[in-house]
Amino acid sequence: MVHLADSDGIEAVAHCGRDANAPVVGSRRSFDTWQTLLDASTGVGKLRFCRDVRPFLDEAALEPAASELALLGDDDVWGAANLLLAPLHVGNKLVGIVTISMGVGEPVLDELTCTMLEILTLQAAVIVHQHRIYERASADHLALRLSEERFRLAFDNAPIGVAEVVMAESGPVIARINRAAGAMFGASAIGARHEPVDQVFTVVRGEPLSRLIGELFDRRRTTLRVEMPFVGTDGGEFWGLVEAAALDHSPGEPGVLCQIVDITQAKAEKRELTKLAQHDALTGLPNRLVIMERLNAAVRTATETNEVGALLFCDLDHFKAINDEQGHLVGDDALAALATRLHSVVRTSDTAGRFGGDEFVVVSFPLPEEAAERLAERISMAMNAPMGIDGYELQVGVSIGIAMITPGVNAGEVLRRADAAMYAVRSRRDRPLYVLDAG
Repeated sequence: MVHLADSDGIEAVAHCGRDANAPVVGSRRSFDTWQTLLDASTGVGKLRFCRDVRPFLDEAALEPAASELALLGDDDVWGAANLLLAPLHVGNKLVGIVTISMGVGEPVLDELTCTMLEILTLQAAVIVHQHRIYERASADHLALRLSEERFRLAFDNAPIGVAEVVMAESGPVIARINRAAGAMFGASAIGARHEPVDQVFTVVRGEPLSRLIGELFDRRRTTLRVEMPFVGTDGGEFWGLVEAAALDHSPGEPGVLCQIVDITQAKAEKRELTKLAQHDALTGLPNRLVIMERLNAAVRTATETNEVGALLFCDLDHFKAINDEQGHLVGDDALAALATRLHSVVRTSDTAGRFGGDEFVVVSFPLPEEAAERLAERISMAMNAPMGIDGYELQVGVSIGIAMITPGVNAGEVLRRADAAMYAVRSRRDRPLYVLDAG
């Protein structure tokens, strides 16, 4: 009987001889059971002989015996409970066992026969080992083919652009691209093969993609993640997110797997969200958050460079009356019109924003006092001019407080001074165009 080992134990896989042993094929016993049997057996060269297998194996498989001698045998004749075992070892690993039973009363195997069995046992162990190597190799080969097929299907049908790049003498070239990449760049899967990376994936401006991928081949970087503007199928520009990594375990020549996702819409949405977060929805001017950022930046620069600038705090006069008399829709249109006027009289480097309600703030840096006063005059003239809104002839005034941005004065203090100067304008009977706090 031949028994082969696997991860779950040792299974009877084949037999020859009397039919009584046929039901045993397919039975399985643990390694521990067989090891206990081997340890309890007597050594006969490399073989093992067990006088009584009843404690270890099923008695139902034993040939009926009429006497003690017929059951256990002796040095000359074979008993029903006798079993000769030939362990199959590869190194120190047990890969199987061949068990041999003789008919009751038959002569015990002689020394020559046992020696022949030892030789056959060694050969059998080698055959079993080689067969398992072949099975594993076949399984590995099949698994590799399945893995490659799965990769090919995933590669070709991926919804994002994917390309495999290899290094040629001229630089990185396309080994293959999928359909999504072809549609993105106007290239066919066949036509793009062996073409230079920059010829297929053309960057509009900035560093070429081939140089960045080359750093992966040179091991100067392990991964790549970068946003780049590309030339698309129609010749227009689109933004792509490029992620790439070296294929360290790829067969044959080393390669780089590169995927490109069209993020044009995502970037536009991000810009819009940023704009919404930083700008006043009604007037389109920068909001309080941006104003304070620019003011803080101006304060830092003033301290570093010893330059000066100005903060102009503008509060509309009598604007509440427009909301009360003409309604908030007219008031909103008036605010938008006034914001446009304000934006038109400041420098492009200045920040004119809506601070809240009917308050506007201008951060102008660098700007000396005289220029700040002239700017206040321009703002006052623009804001005081009459305007027609929805058939109404409207006119509002503006109170302007100026605080100079000087070295060592923080943003909060500059804002407080400008606000105080604005209220000083309102409190004076002569109502000047502005009040300047030079600090």
